Amino acid sequence: MNPRNLIVKYGSHAAVAVTALGLGVGVGSQTNRPIMPAIKIPAEQLYPSVPFEKITSGQWGRPRAKITGNVTLVKSEEDGDIHFRVENGTEFIVCEITPPLPLPRPKVGQKVVVWGIVRYDGQHKHWEIHPTEGWQEFP
Repeated sequence: MNPRNLIVKYGSHAAVAVTALGLGVGVGSQTNRPIMPAIKIPAEQLYPSVPFEKITSGQWGRPRAKITGNVTLVKSEEDGDIHFRVENGTEFIVCEITPPLPLPRPKVGQKVVVWGIVRYDGQHKHWEIHPTEGWQEFP
């Protein structure tokens, strides 16, 4: 998969990662050949499955993760974001769908797998996946 496909499949943050890592594919001005060959980055490496407790305890040190849990709240924000709360027992993570990465709105009661960028919201004092780069109903 070339970096352009990563951007289509994984969203705009893949573009930043591809650029930051120098993985872009360009064409040599004299040879018309690619400067660097395309590489494959498996989704499980970009978005590893992580237990809630590892994120909510602050022990997760990577920028991306994938979680599985139950949707307990869905609401629209004034800025156009859709917030949904995903719980797994007593822990929760707020997931945010943003207008630049539009995704379907999940439903309360669904068990879902969510992936995206992990961050701590200091203002609201909780962990979030913001932006949510994808989600699907748990099979």
